[in-house]
Amino acid sequence: MVLAIALIVPLVCATETIRGVSPYNQSLYSPLPEDDTKWSCLNDSSKVLDYSSINDGICDCPDGSDEPGTNACEQRTLFYCHNEGFLPRSILNYKVNDGVCDCCDCSDEYLREPFSRGKSCSDLNDELEQILSMELDNYRAGVTALKKLQSDTRADSDNLDNAESEKLHLDGLTKYSSDLKIALSKTQEALDKVQKSYRDKLFDESPQLFEYENLRVDWITDSITSVFSHSQVLSNAFNELRLILNNLYENYNRKLNDKVVTRNMKRFADLEKSFRESFQPDGRLDITQRDQINDFLNDELPTFLFEGKTKYTPEIMVAKSQFVKRIINVQMKTKDLTLDGIKQFQELSNDIITNHDINFQDGAVKSFTETYMTFMSKYEESLHRIDFPDDFVDTFTKLLEFVAREAPNVEVDSDVSNSNQGMMQYVQGAFDRLNFFSPSLQSYKSQIKVLKEQTVGLAKKLRTNEKQIRELKQKLEVQIGDTSGENLVYKQVGSLLNGLKDFCTLSELNSYVYKLCYSNDNGGKIVQIESKPGGSEVVVGHYTGFEIDTDSKHENYLESLKYRYPDTEVGRHLLSDTVEIGKEEVMLGNLPDLNNGLKLEYRRGDRCWNGPLRSAKIQMRCAPEFKIEAVSEPTRCSYVFEMAGPLGCDPSFNFQISNQPLL
Repeated sequence: MVLAIALIVPLVCATETIRGVSPYNQSLYSPLPEDDTKWSCLNDSSKVLDYSSINDGICDCPDGSDEPGTNACEQRTLFYCHNEGFLPRSILNYKVNDGVCDCCDCSDEYLREPFSRGKSCSDLNDELEQILSMELDNYRAGVTALKKLQSDTRADSDNLDNAESEKLHLDGLTKYSSDLKIALSKTQEALDKVQKSYRDKLFDESPQLFEYENLRVDWITDSITSVFSHSQVLSNAFNELRLILNNLYENYNRKLNDKVVTRNMKRFADLEKSFRESFQPDGRLDITQRDQINDFLNDELPTFLFEGKTKYTPEIMVAKSQFVKRIINVQMKTKDLTLDGIKQFQELSNDIITNHDINFQDGAVKSFTETYMTFMSKYEESLHRIDFPDDFVDTFTKLLEFVAREAPNVEVDSDVSNSNQGMMQYVQGAFDRLNFFSPSLQSYKSQIKVLKEQTVGLAKKLRTNEKQIRELKQKLEVQIGDTSGENLVYKQVGSLLNGLKDFCTLSELNSYVYKLCYSNDNGGKIVQIESKPGGSEVVVGHYTGFEIDTDSKHENYLESLKYRYPDTEVGRHLLSDTVEIGKEEVMLGNLPDLNNGLKLEYRRGDRCWNGPLRSAKIQMRCAPEFKIEAVSEPTRCSYVFEMAGPLGCDPSFNFQISNQPLL
């Protein structure tokens, strides 16, 4: 393929006379209108020089603008390379007349014969055309592979075909959501009116029950549900981690005498003994106690108060309420002890994973590491302390005081024995027993019950519908949304990664085999394996996430050209210097944008010998096949993998050669 490189090479004015200045800036070096033998410095018009002083080898202007074609000035100025037959570019002035041809036409070495010449502009242009052809062919093959990968994972299947029907579905869901909101608002309004009428009549007919209604029993039970449910999660986490550590304790190779593992297994045995003697977290017990307490507060206690009689003596009802208090007090302590126990288990687990001797290659330790990582991914967000609200104790105490005050006034049904009843028996048919209420109060309560059920049902339907709307909007954004910007690329890559299941690729490099795995279920990892029978394995890192890095995409692409085309010189001629320190312009048009800037991050690998935990970043470039091309270690035990593969392709890329002038 022959590209019209001439399109990006600006025409050179026949009247150009000032060396080192681009054709677009030649007008800046025109003589003064009033005196064609004079010229003023560019950034200081008060500084007027003889026109012949330009490029005379003496720096006269404070900004160095009088020496664009020499290296006479210390200021950071640019020299323009015309590079006829190739791409023009700018170089810093200190490179002028240094004996090395930095411009391919050697226009920067005009005082003497240079001692170092590179390839001619014509040869560089041939190299560039060949590279462009190969890169674009590679991109097209990469996009084809990407589409196949998308088809296999069904990440973007039938997007365009389904977009219109899903848009209609979205319109229907939106209309339904609006109807639900109206119905919910009307139902809530009706509920508020009935509840107000109920409270007004209840206050007139039964101040005692009115007082009970204002003791915030619903809020108390909600608080109990929240804390006890979280305690169940902590109890389950405690027992799962204990089992994971116990498996390691039973199976690790004691003959290897790994000091870190041995030390922590002794600590685990001591902790295990201590916990057995002090407390045993039980998630099933947490849930049982939660349900029993809620049954007592929501059914048994109201029935006792509302009917004016009970199957139990008032003393027993007071004792029950006090027993509930003791259960809550025990839970307040147990949940904190459970979390502290988990933290102690985590401490020794992290010590093992971080500091064990990887050279021993203990299979039990490897299995423990994997299982612990899975445990953390499951529970990491839940391993925190949760407490009752600040005013819970005061509010609950008021409820207990109310029970203690009113219990003696309740008539006891002497015909019923309670010897066979459980302490927290669930009372069925609550409304059948509410004979204490007048017919009008009964009617209000029945209406409230129905309206509450309707409100809950409508709210649940609305939440479900709103969730469907959000998910469908996100899907449509990818299908028919804006086709530019890294946000879309991020969504597309995320959609594809979410569809991958147990994906792995192997690459051999520098006497090692690298096994890179990714799975939406467990994240995946990078393993380094020695290329020999029975070679040791080292986990470089576990997958933690990805990013779309557009800032360094151009720089990374140019670096990849250097190691992929080592026998060419064109690479260094594709960079144009700027006056900004550390900044160079890549003169490849938008070619680097064929890569989407994907970087995969892997952390928490095996510990280096007397060093930190290994970690890695994978810089992905567009290619039809997955392959690790280079590995570097910029800082100790922190690696950068240069990897090719279809995941690095931007399917929206359209090659354009910039024709913007170099100033």
